[in-house]
Amino acid sequence: MLNRFYRKASVRFSNRRKLPNLIFLHVPKAGGTSLDRTLEALYPRDREGNIRFDKVTEAWQLAQDFRPSGREDDFSWFQTINTVLSYKIASQAPYLSGHFAVSQQILNSAKDKYQFVTLLREPVARWKSNYIYSRIRLAQDGKRQAPKNIGQELEDYLTSSQAKKEGTKYVRYFGGYKTPDNMGSQECIEKSVTLLSQFDCIGFLENLPEFERRLSELLNIKISVPHLRKTEEFMEPSGRTAGDYKALFTDAVVEKVTEICRPDQEIYQAARALEQPIVSS
Repeated sequence: MLNRFYRKASVRFSNRRKLPNLIFLHVPKAGGTSLDRTLEALYPRDREGNIRFDKVTEAWQLAQDFRPSGREDDFSWFQTINTVLSYKIASQAPYLSGHFAVSQQILNSAKDKYQFVTLLREPVARWKSNYIYSRIRLAQDGKRQAPKNIGQELEDYLTSSQAKKEGTKYVRYFGGYKTPDNMGSQECIEKSVTLLSQFDCIGFLENLPEFERRLSELLNIKISVPHLRKTEEFMEPSGRTAGDYKALFTDAVVEKVTEICRPDQEIYQAARALEQPIVSS
């Protein structure tokens, strides 16, 4: 049913007006899947706009033989997706989306050709959602054997490098990729805010109607974002649900997650302060 809606939306739009070229920076677990589907339906389907996670992973793996022996991982997955993004920008694909990062160089090069849009979510809520989704999804894919004590699993995870990495997701996506060991620094946080301030439209999942209004003004077409991916409906093969994982987040655990997310929280609060009315050209 949704696919029929998207096809009809695309046909209706093609008969009316041309959309500006658009780059949607999709931060994981911030509501971006629904937005991407909505936007992708409004653009020509003769080119792949969504730079897909699985295809980038496949390309990264296929290219490993071209790297010096013993240094196969030097060219990271993140470098791969941003190389693909740069190629697509150079090709002037009309709509681009994906889990890529942004740099000042990309903004300087593409700002006169593209509108830049992103959707953010309160960092602690995003961290929790990402944790729950990844636990269940890995189990569904057979890549994780869920332990009996998932509470202890979470406690162990909280002290891991991956947990800290998830607490600096905004830093990483908005300029912090060059300083992986220092993403919590004030310099990196300020750089991220500077890059975000150059976006044409920043949305917040906590106020989706306002984002829809602002994006509609920017694109000069009515935008409505359905909620397609619902983590609470996910279930492990063992029968555990998202609710079982949500129950693990006691006040004490949330306090630890809040500290982990401090860098992203600073960026999120600064981004909220950046909200300005869209001025139609």
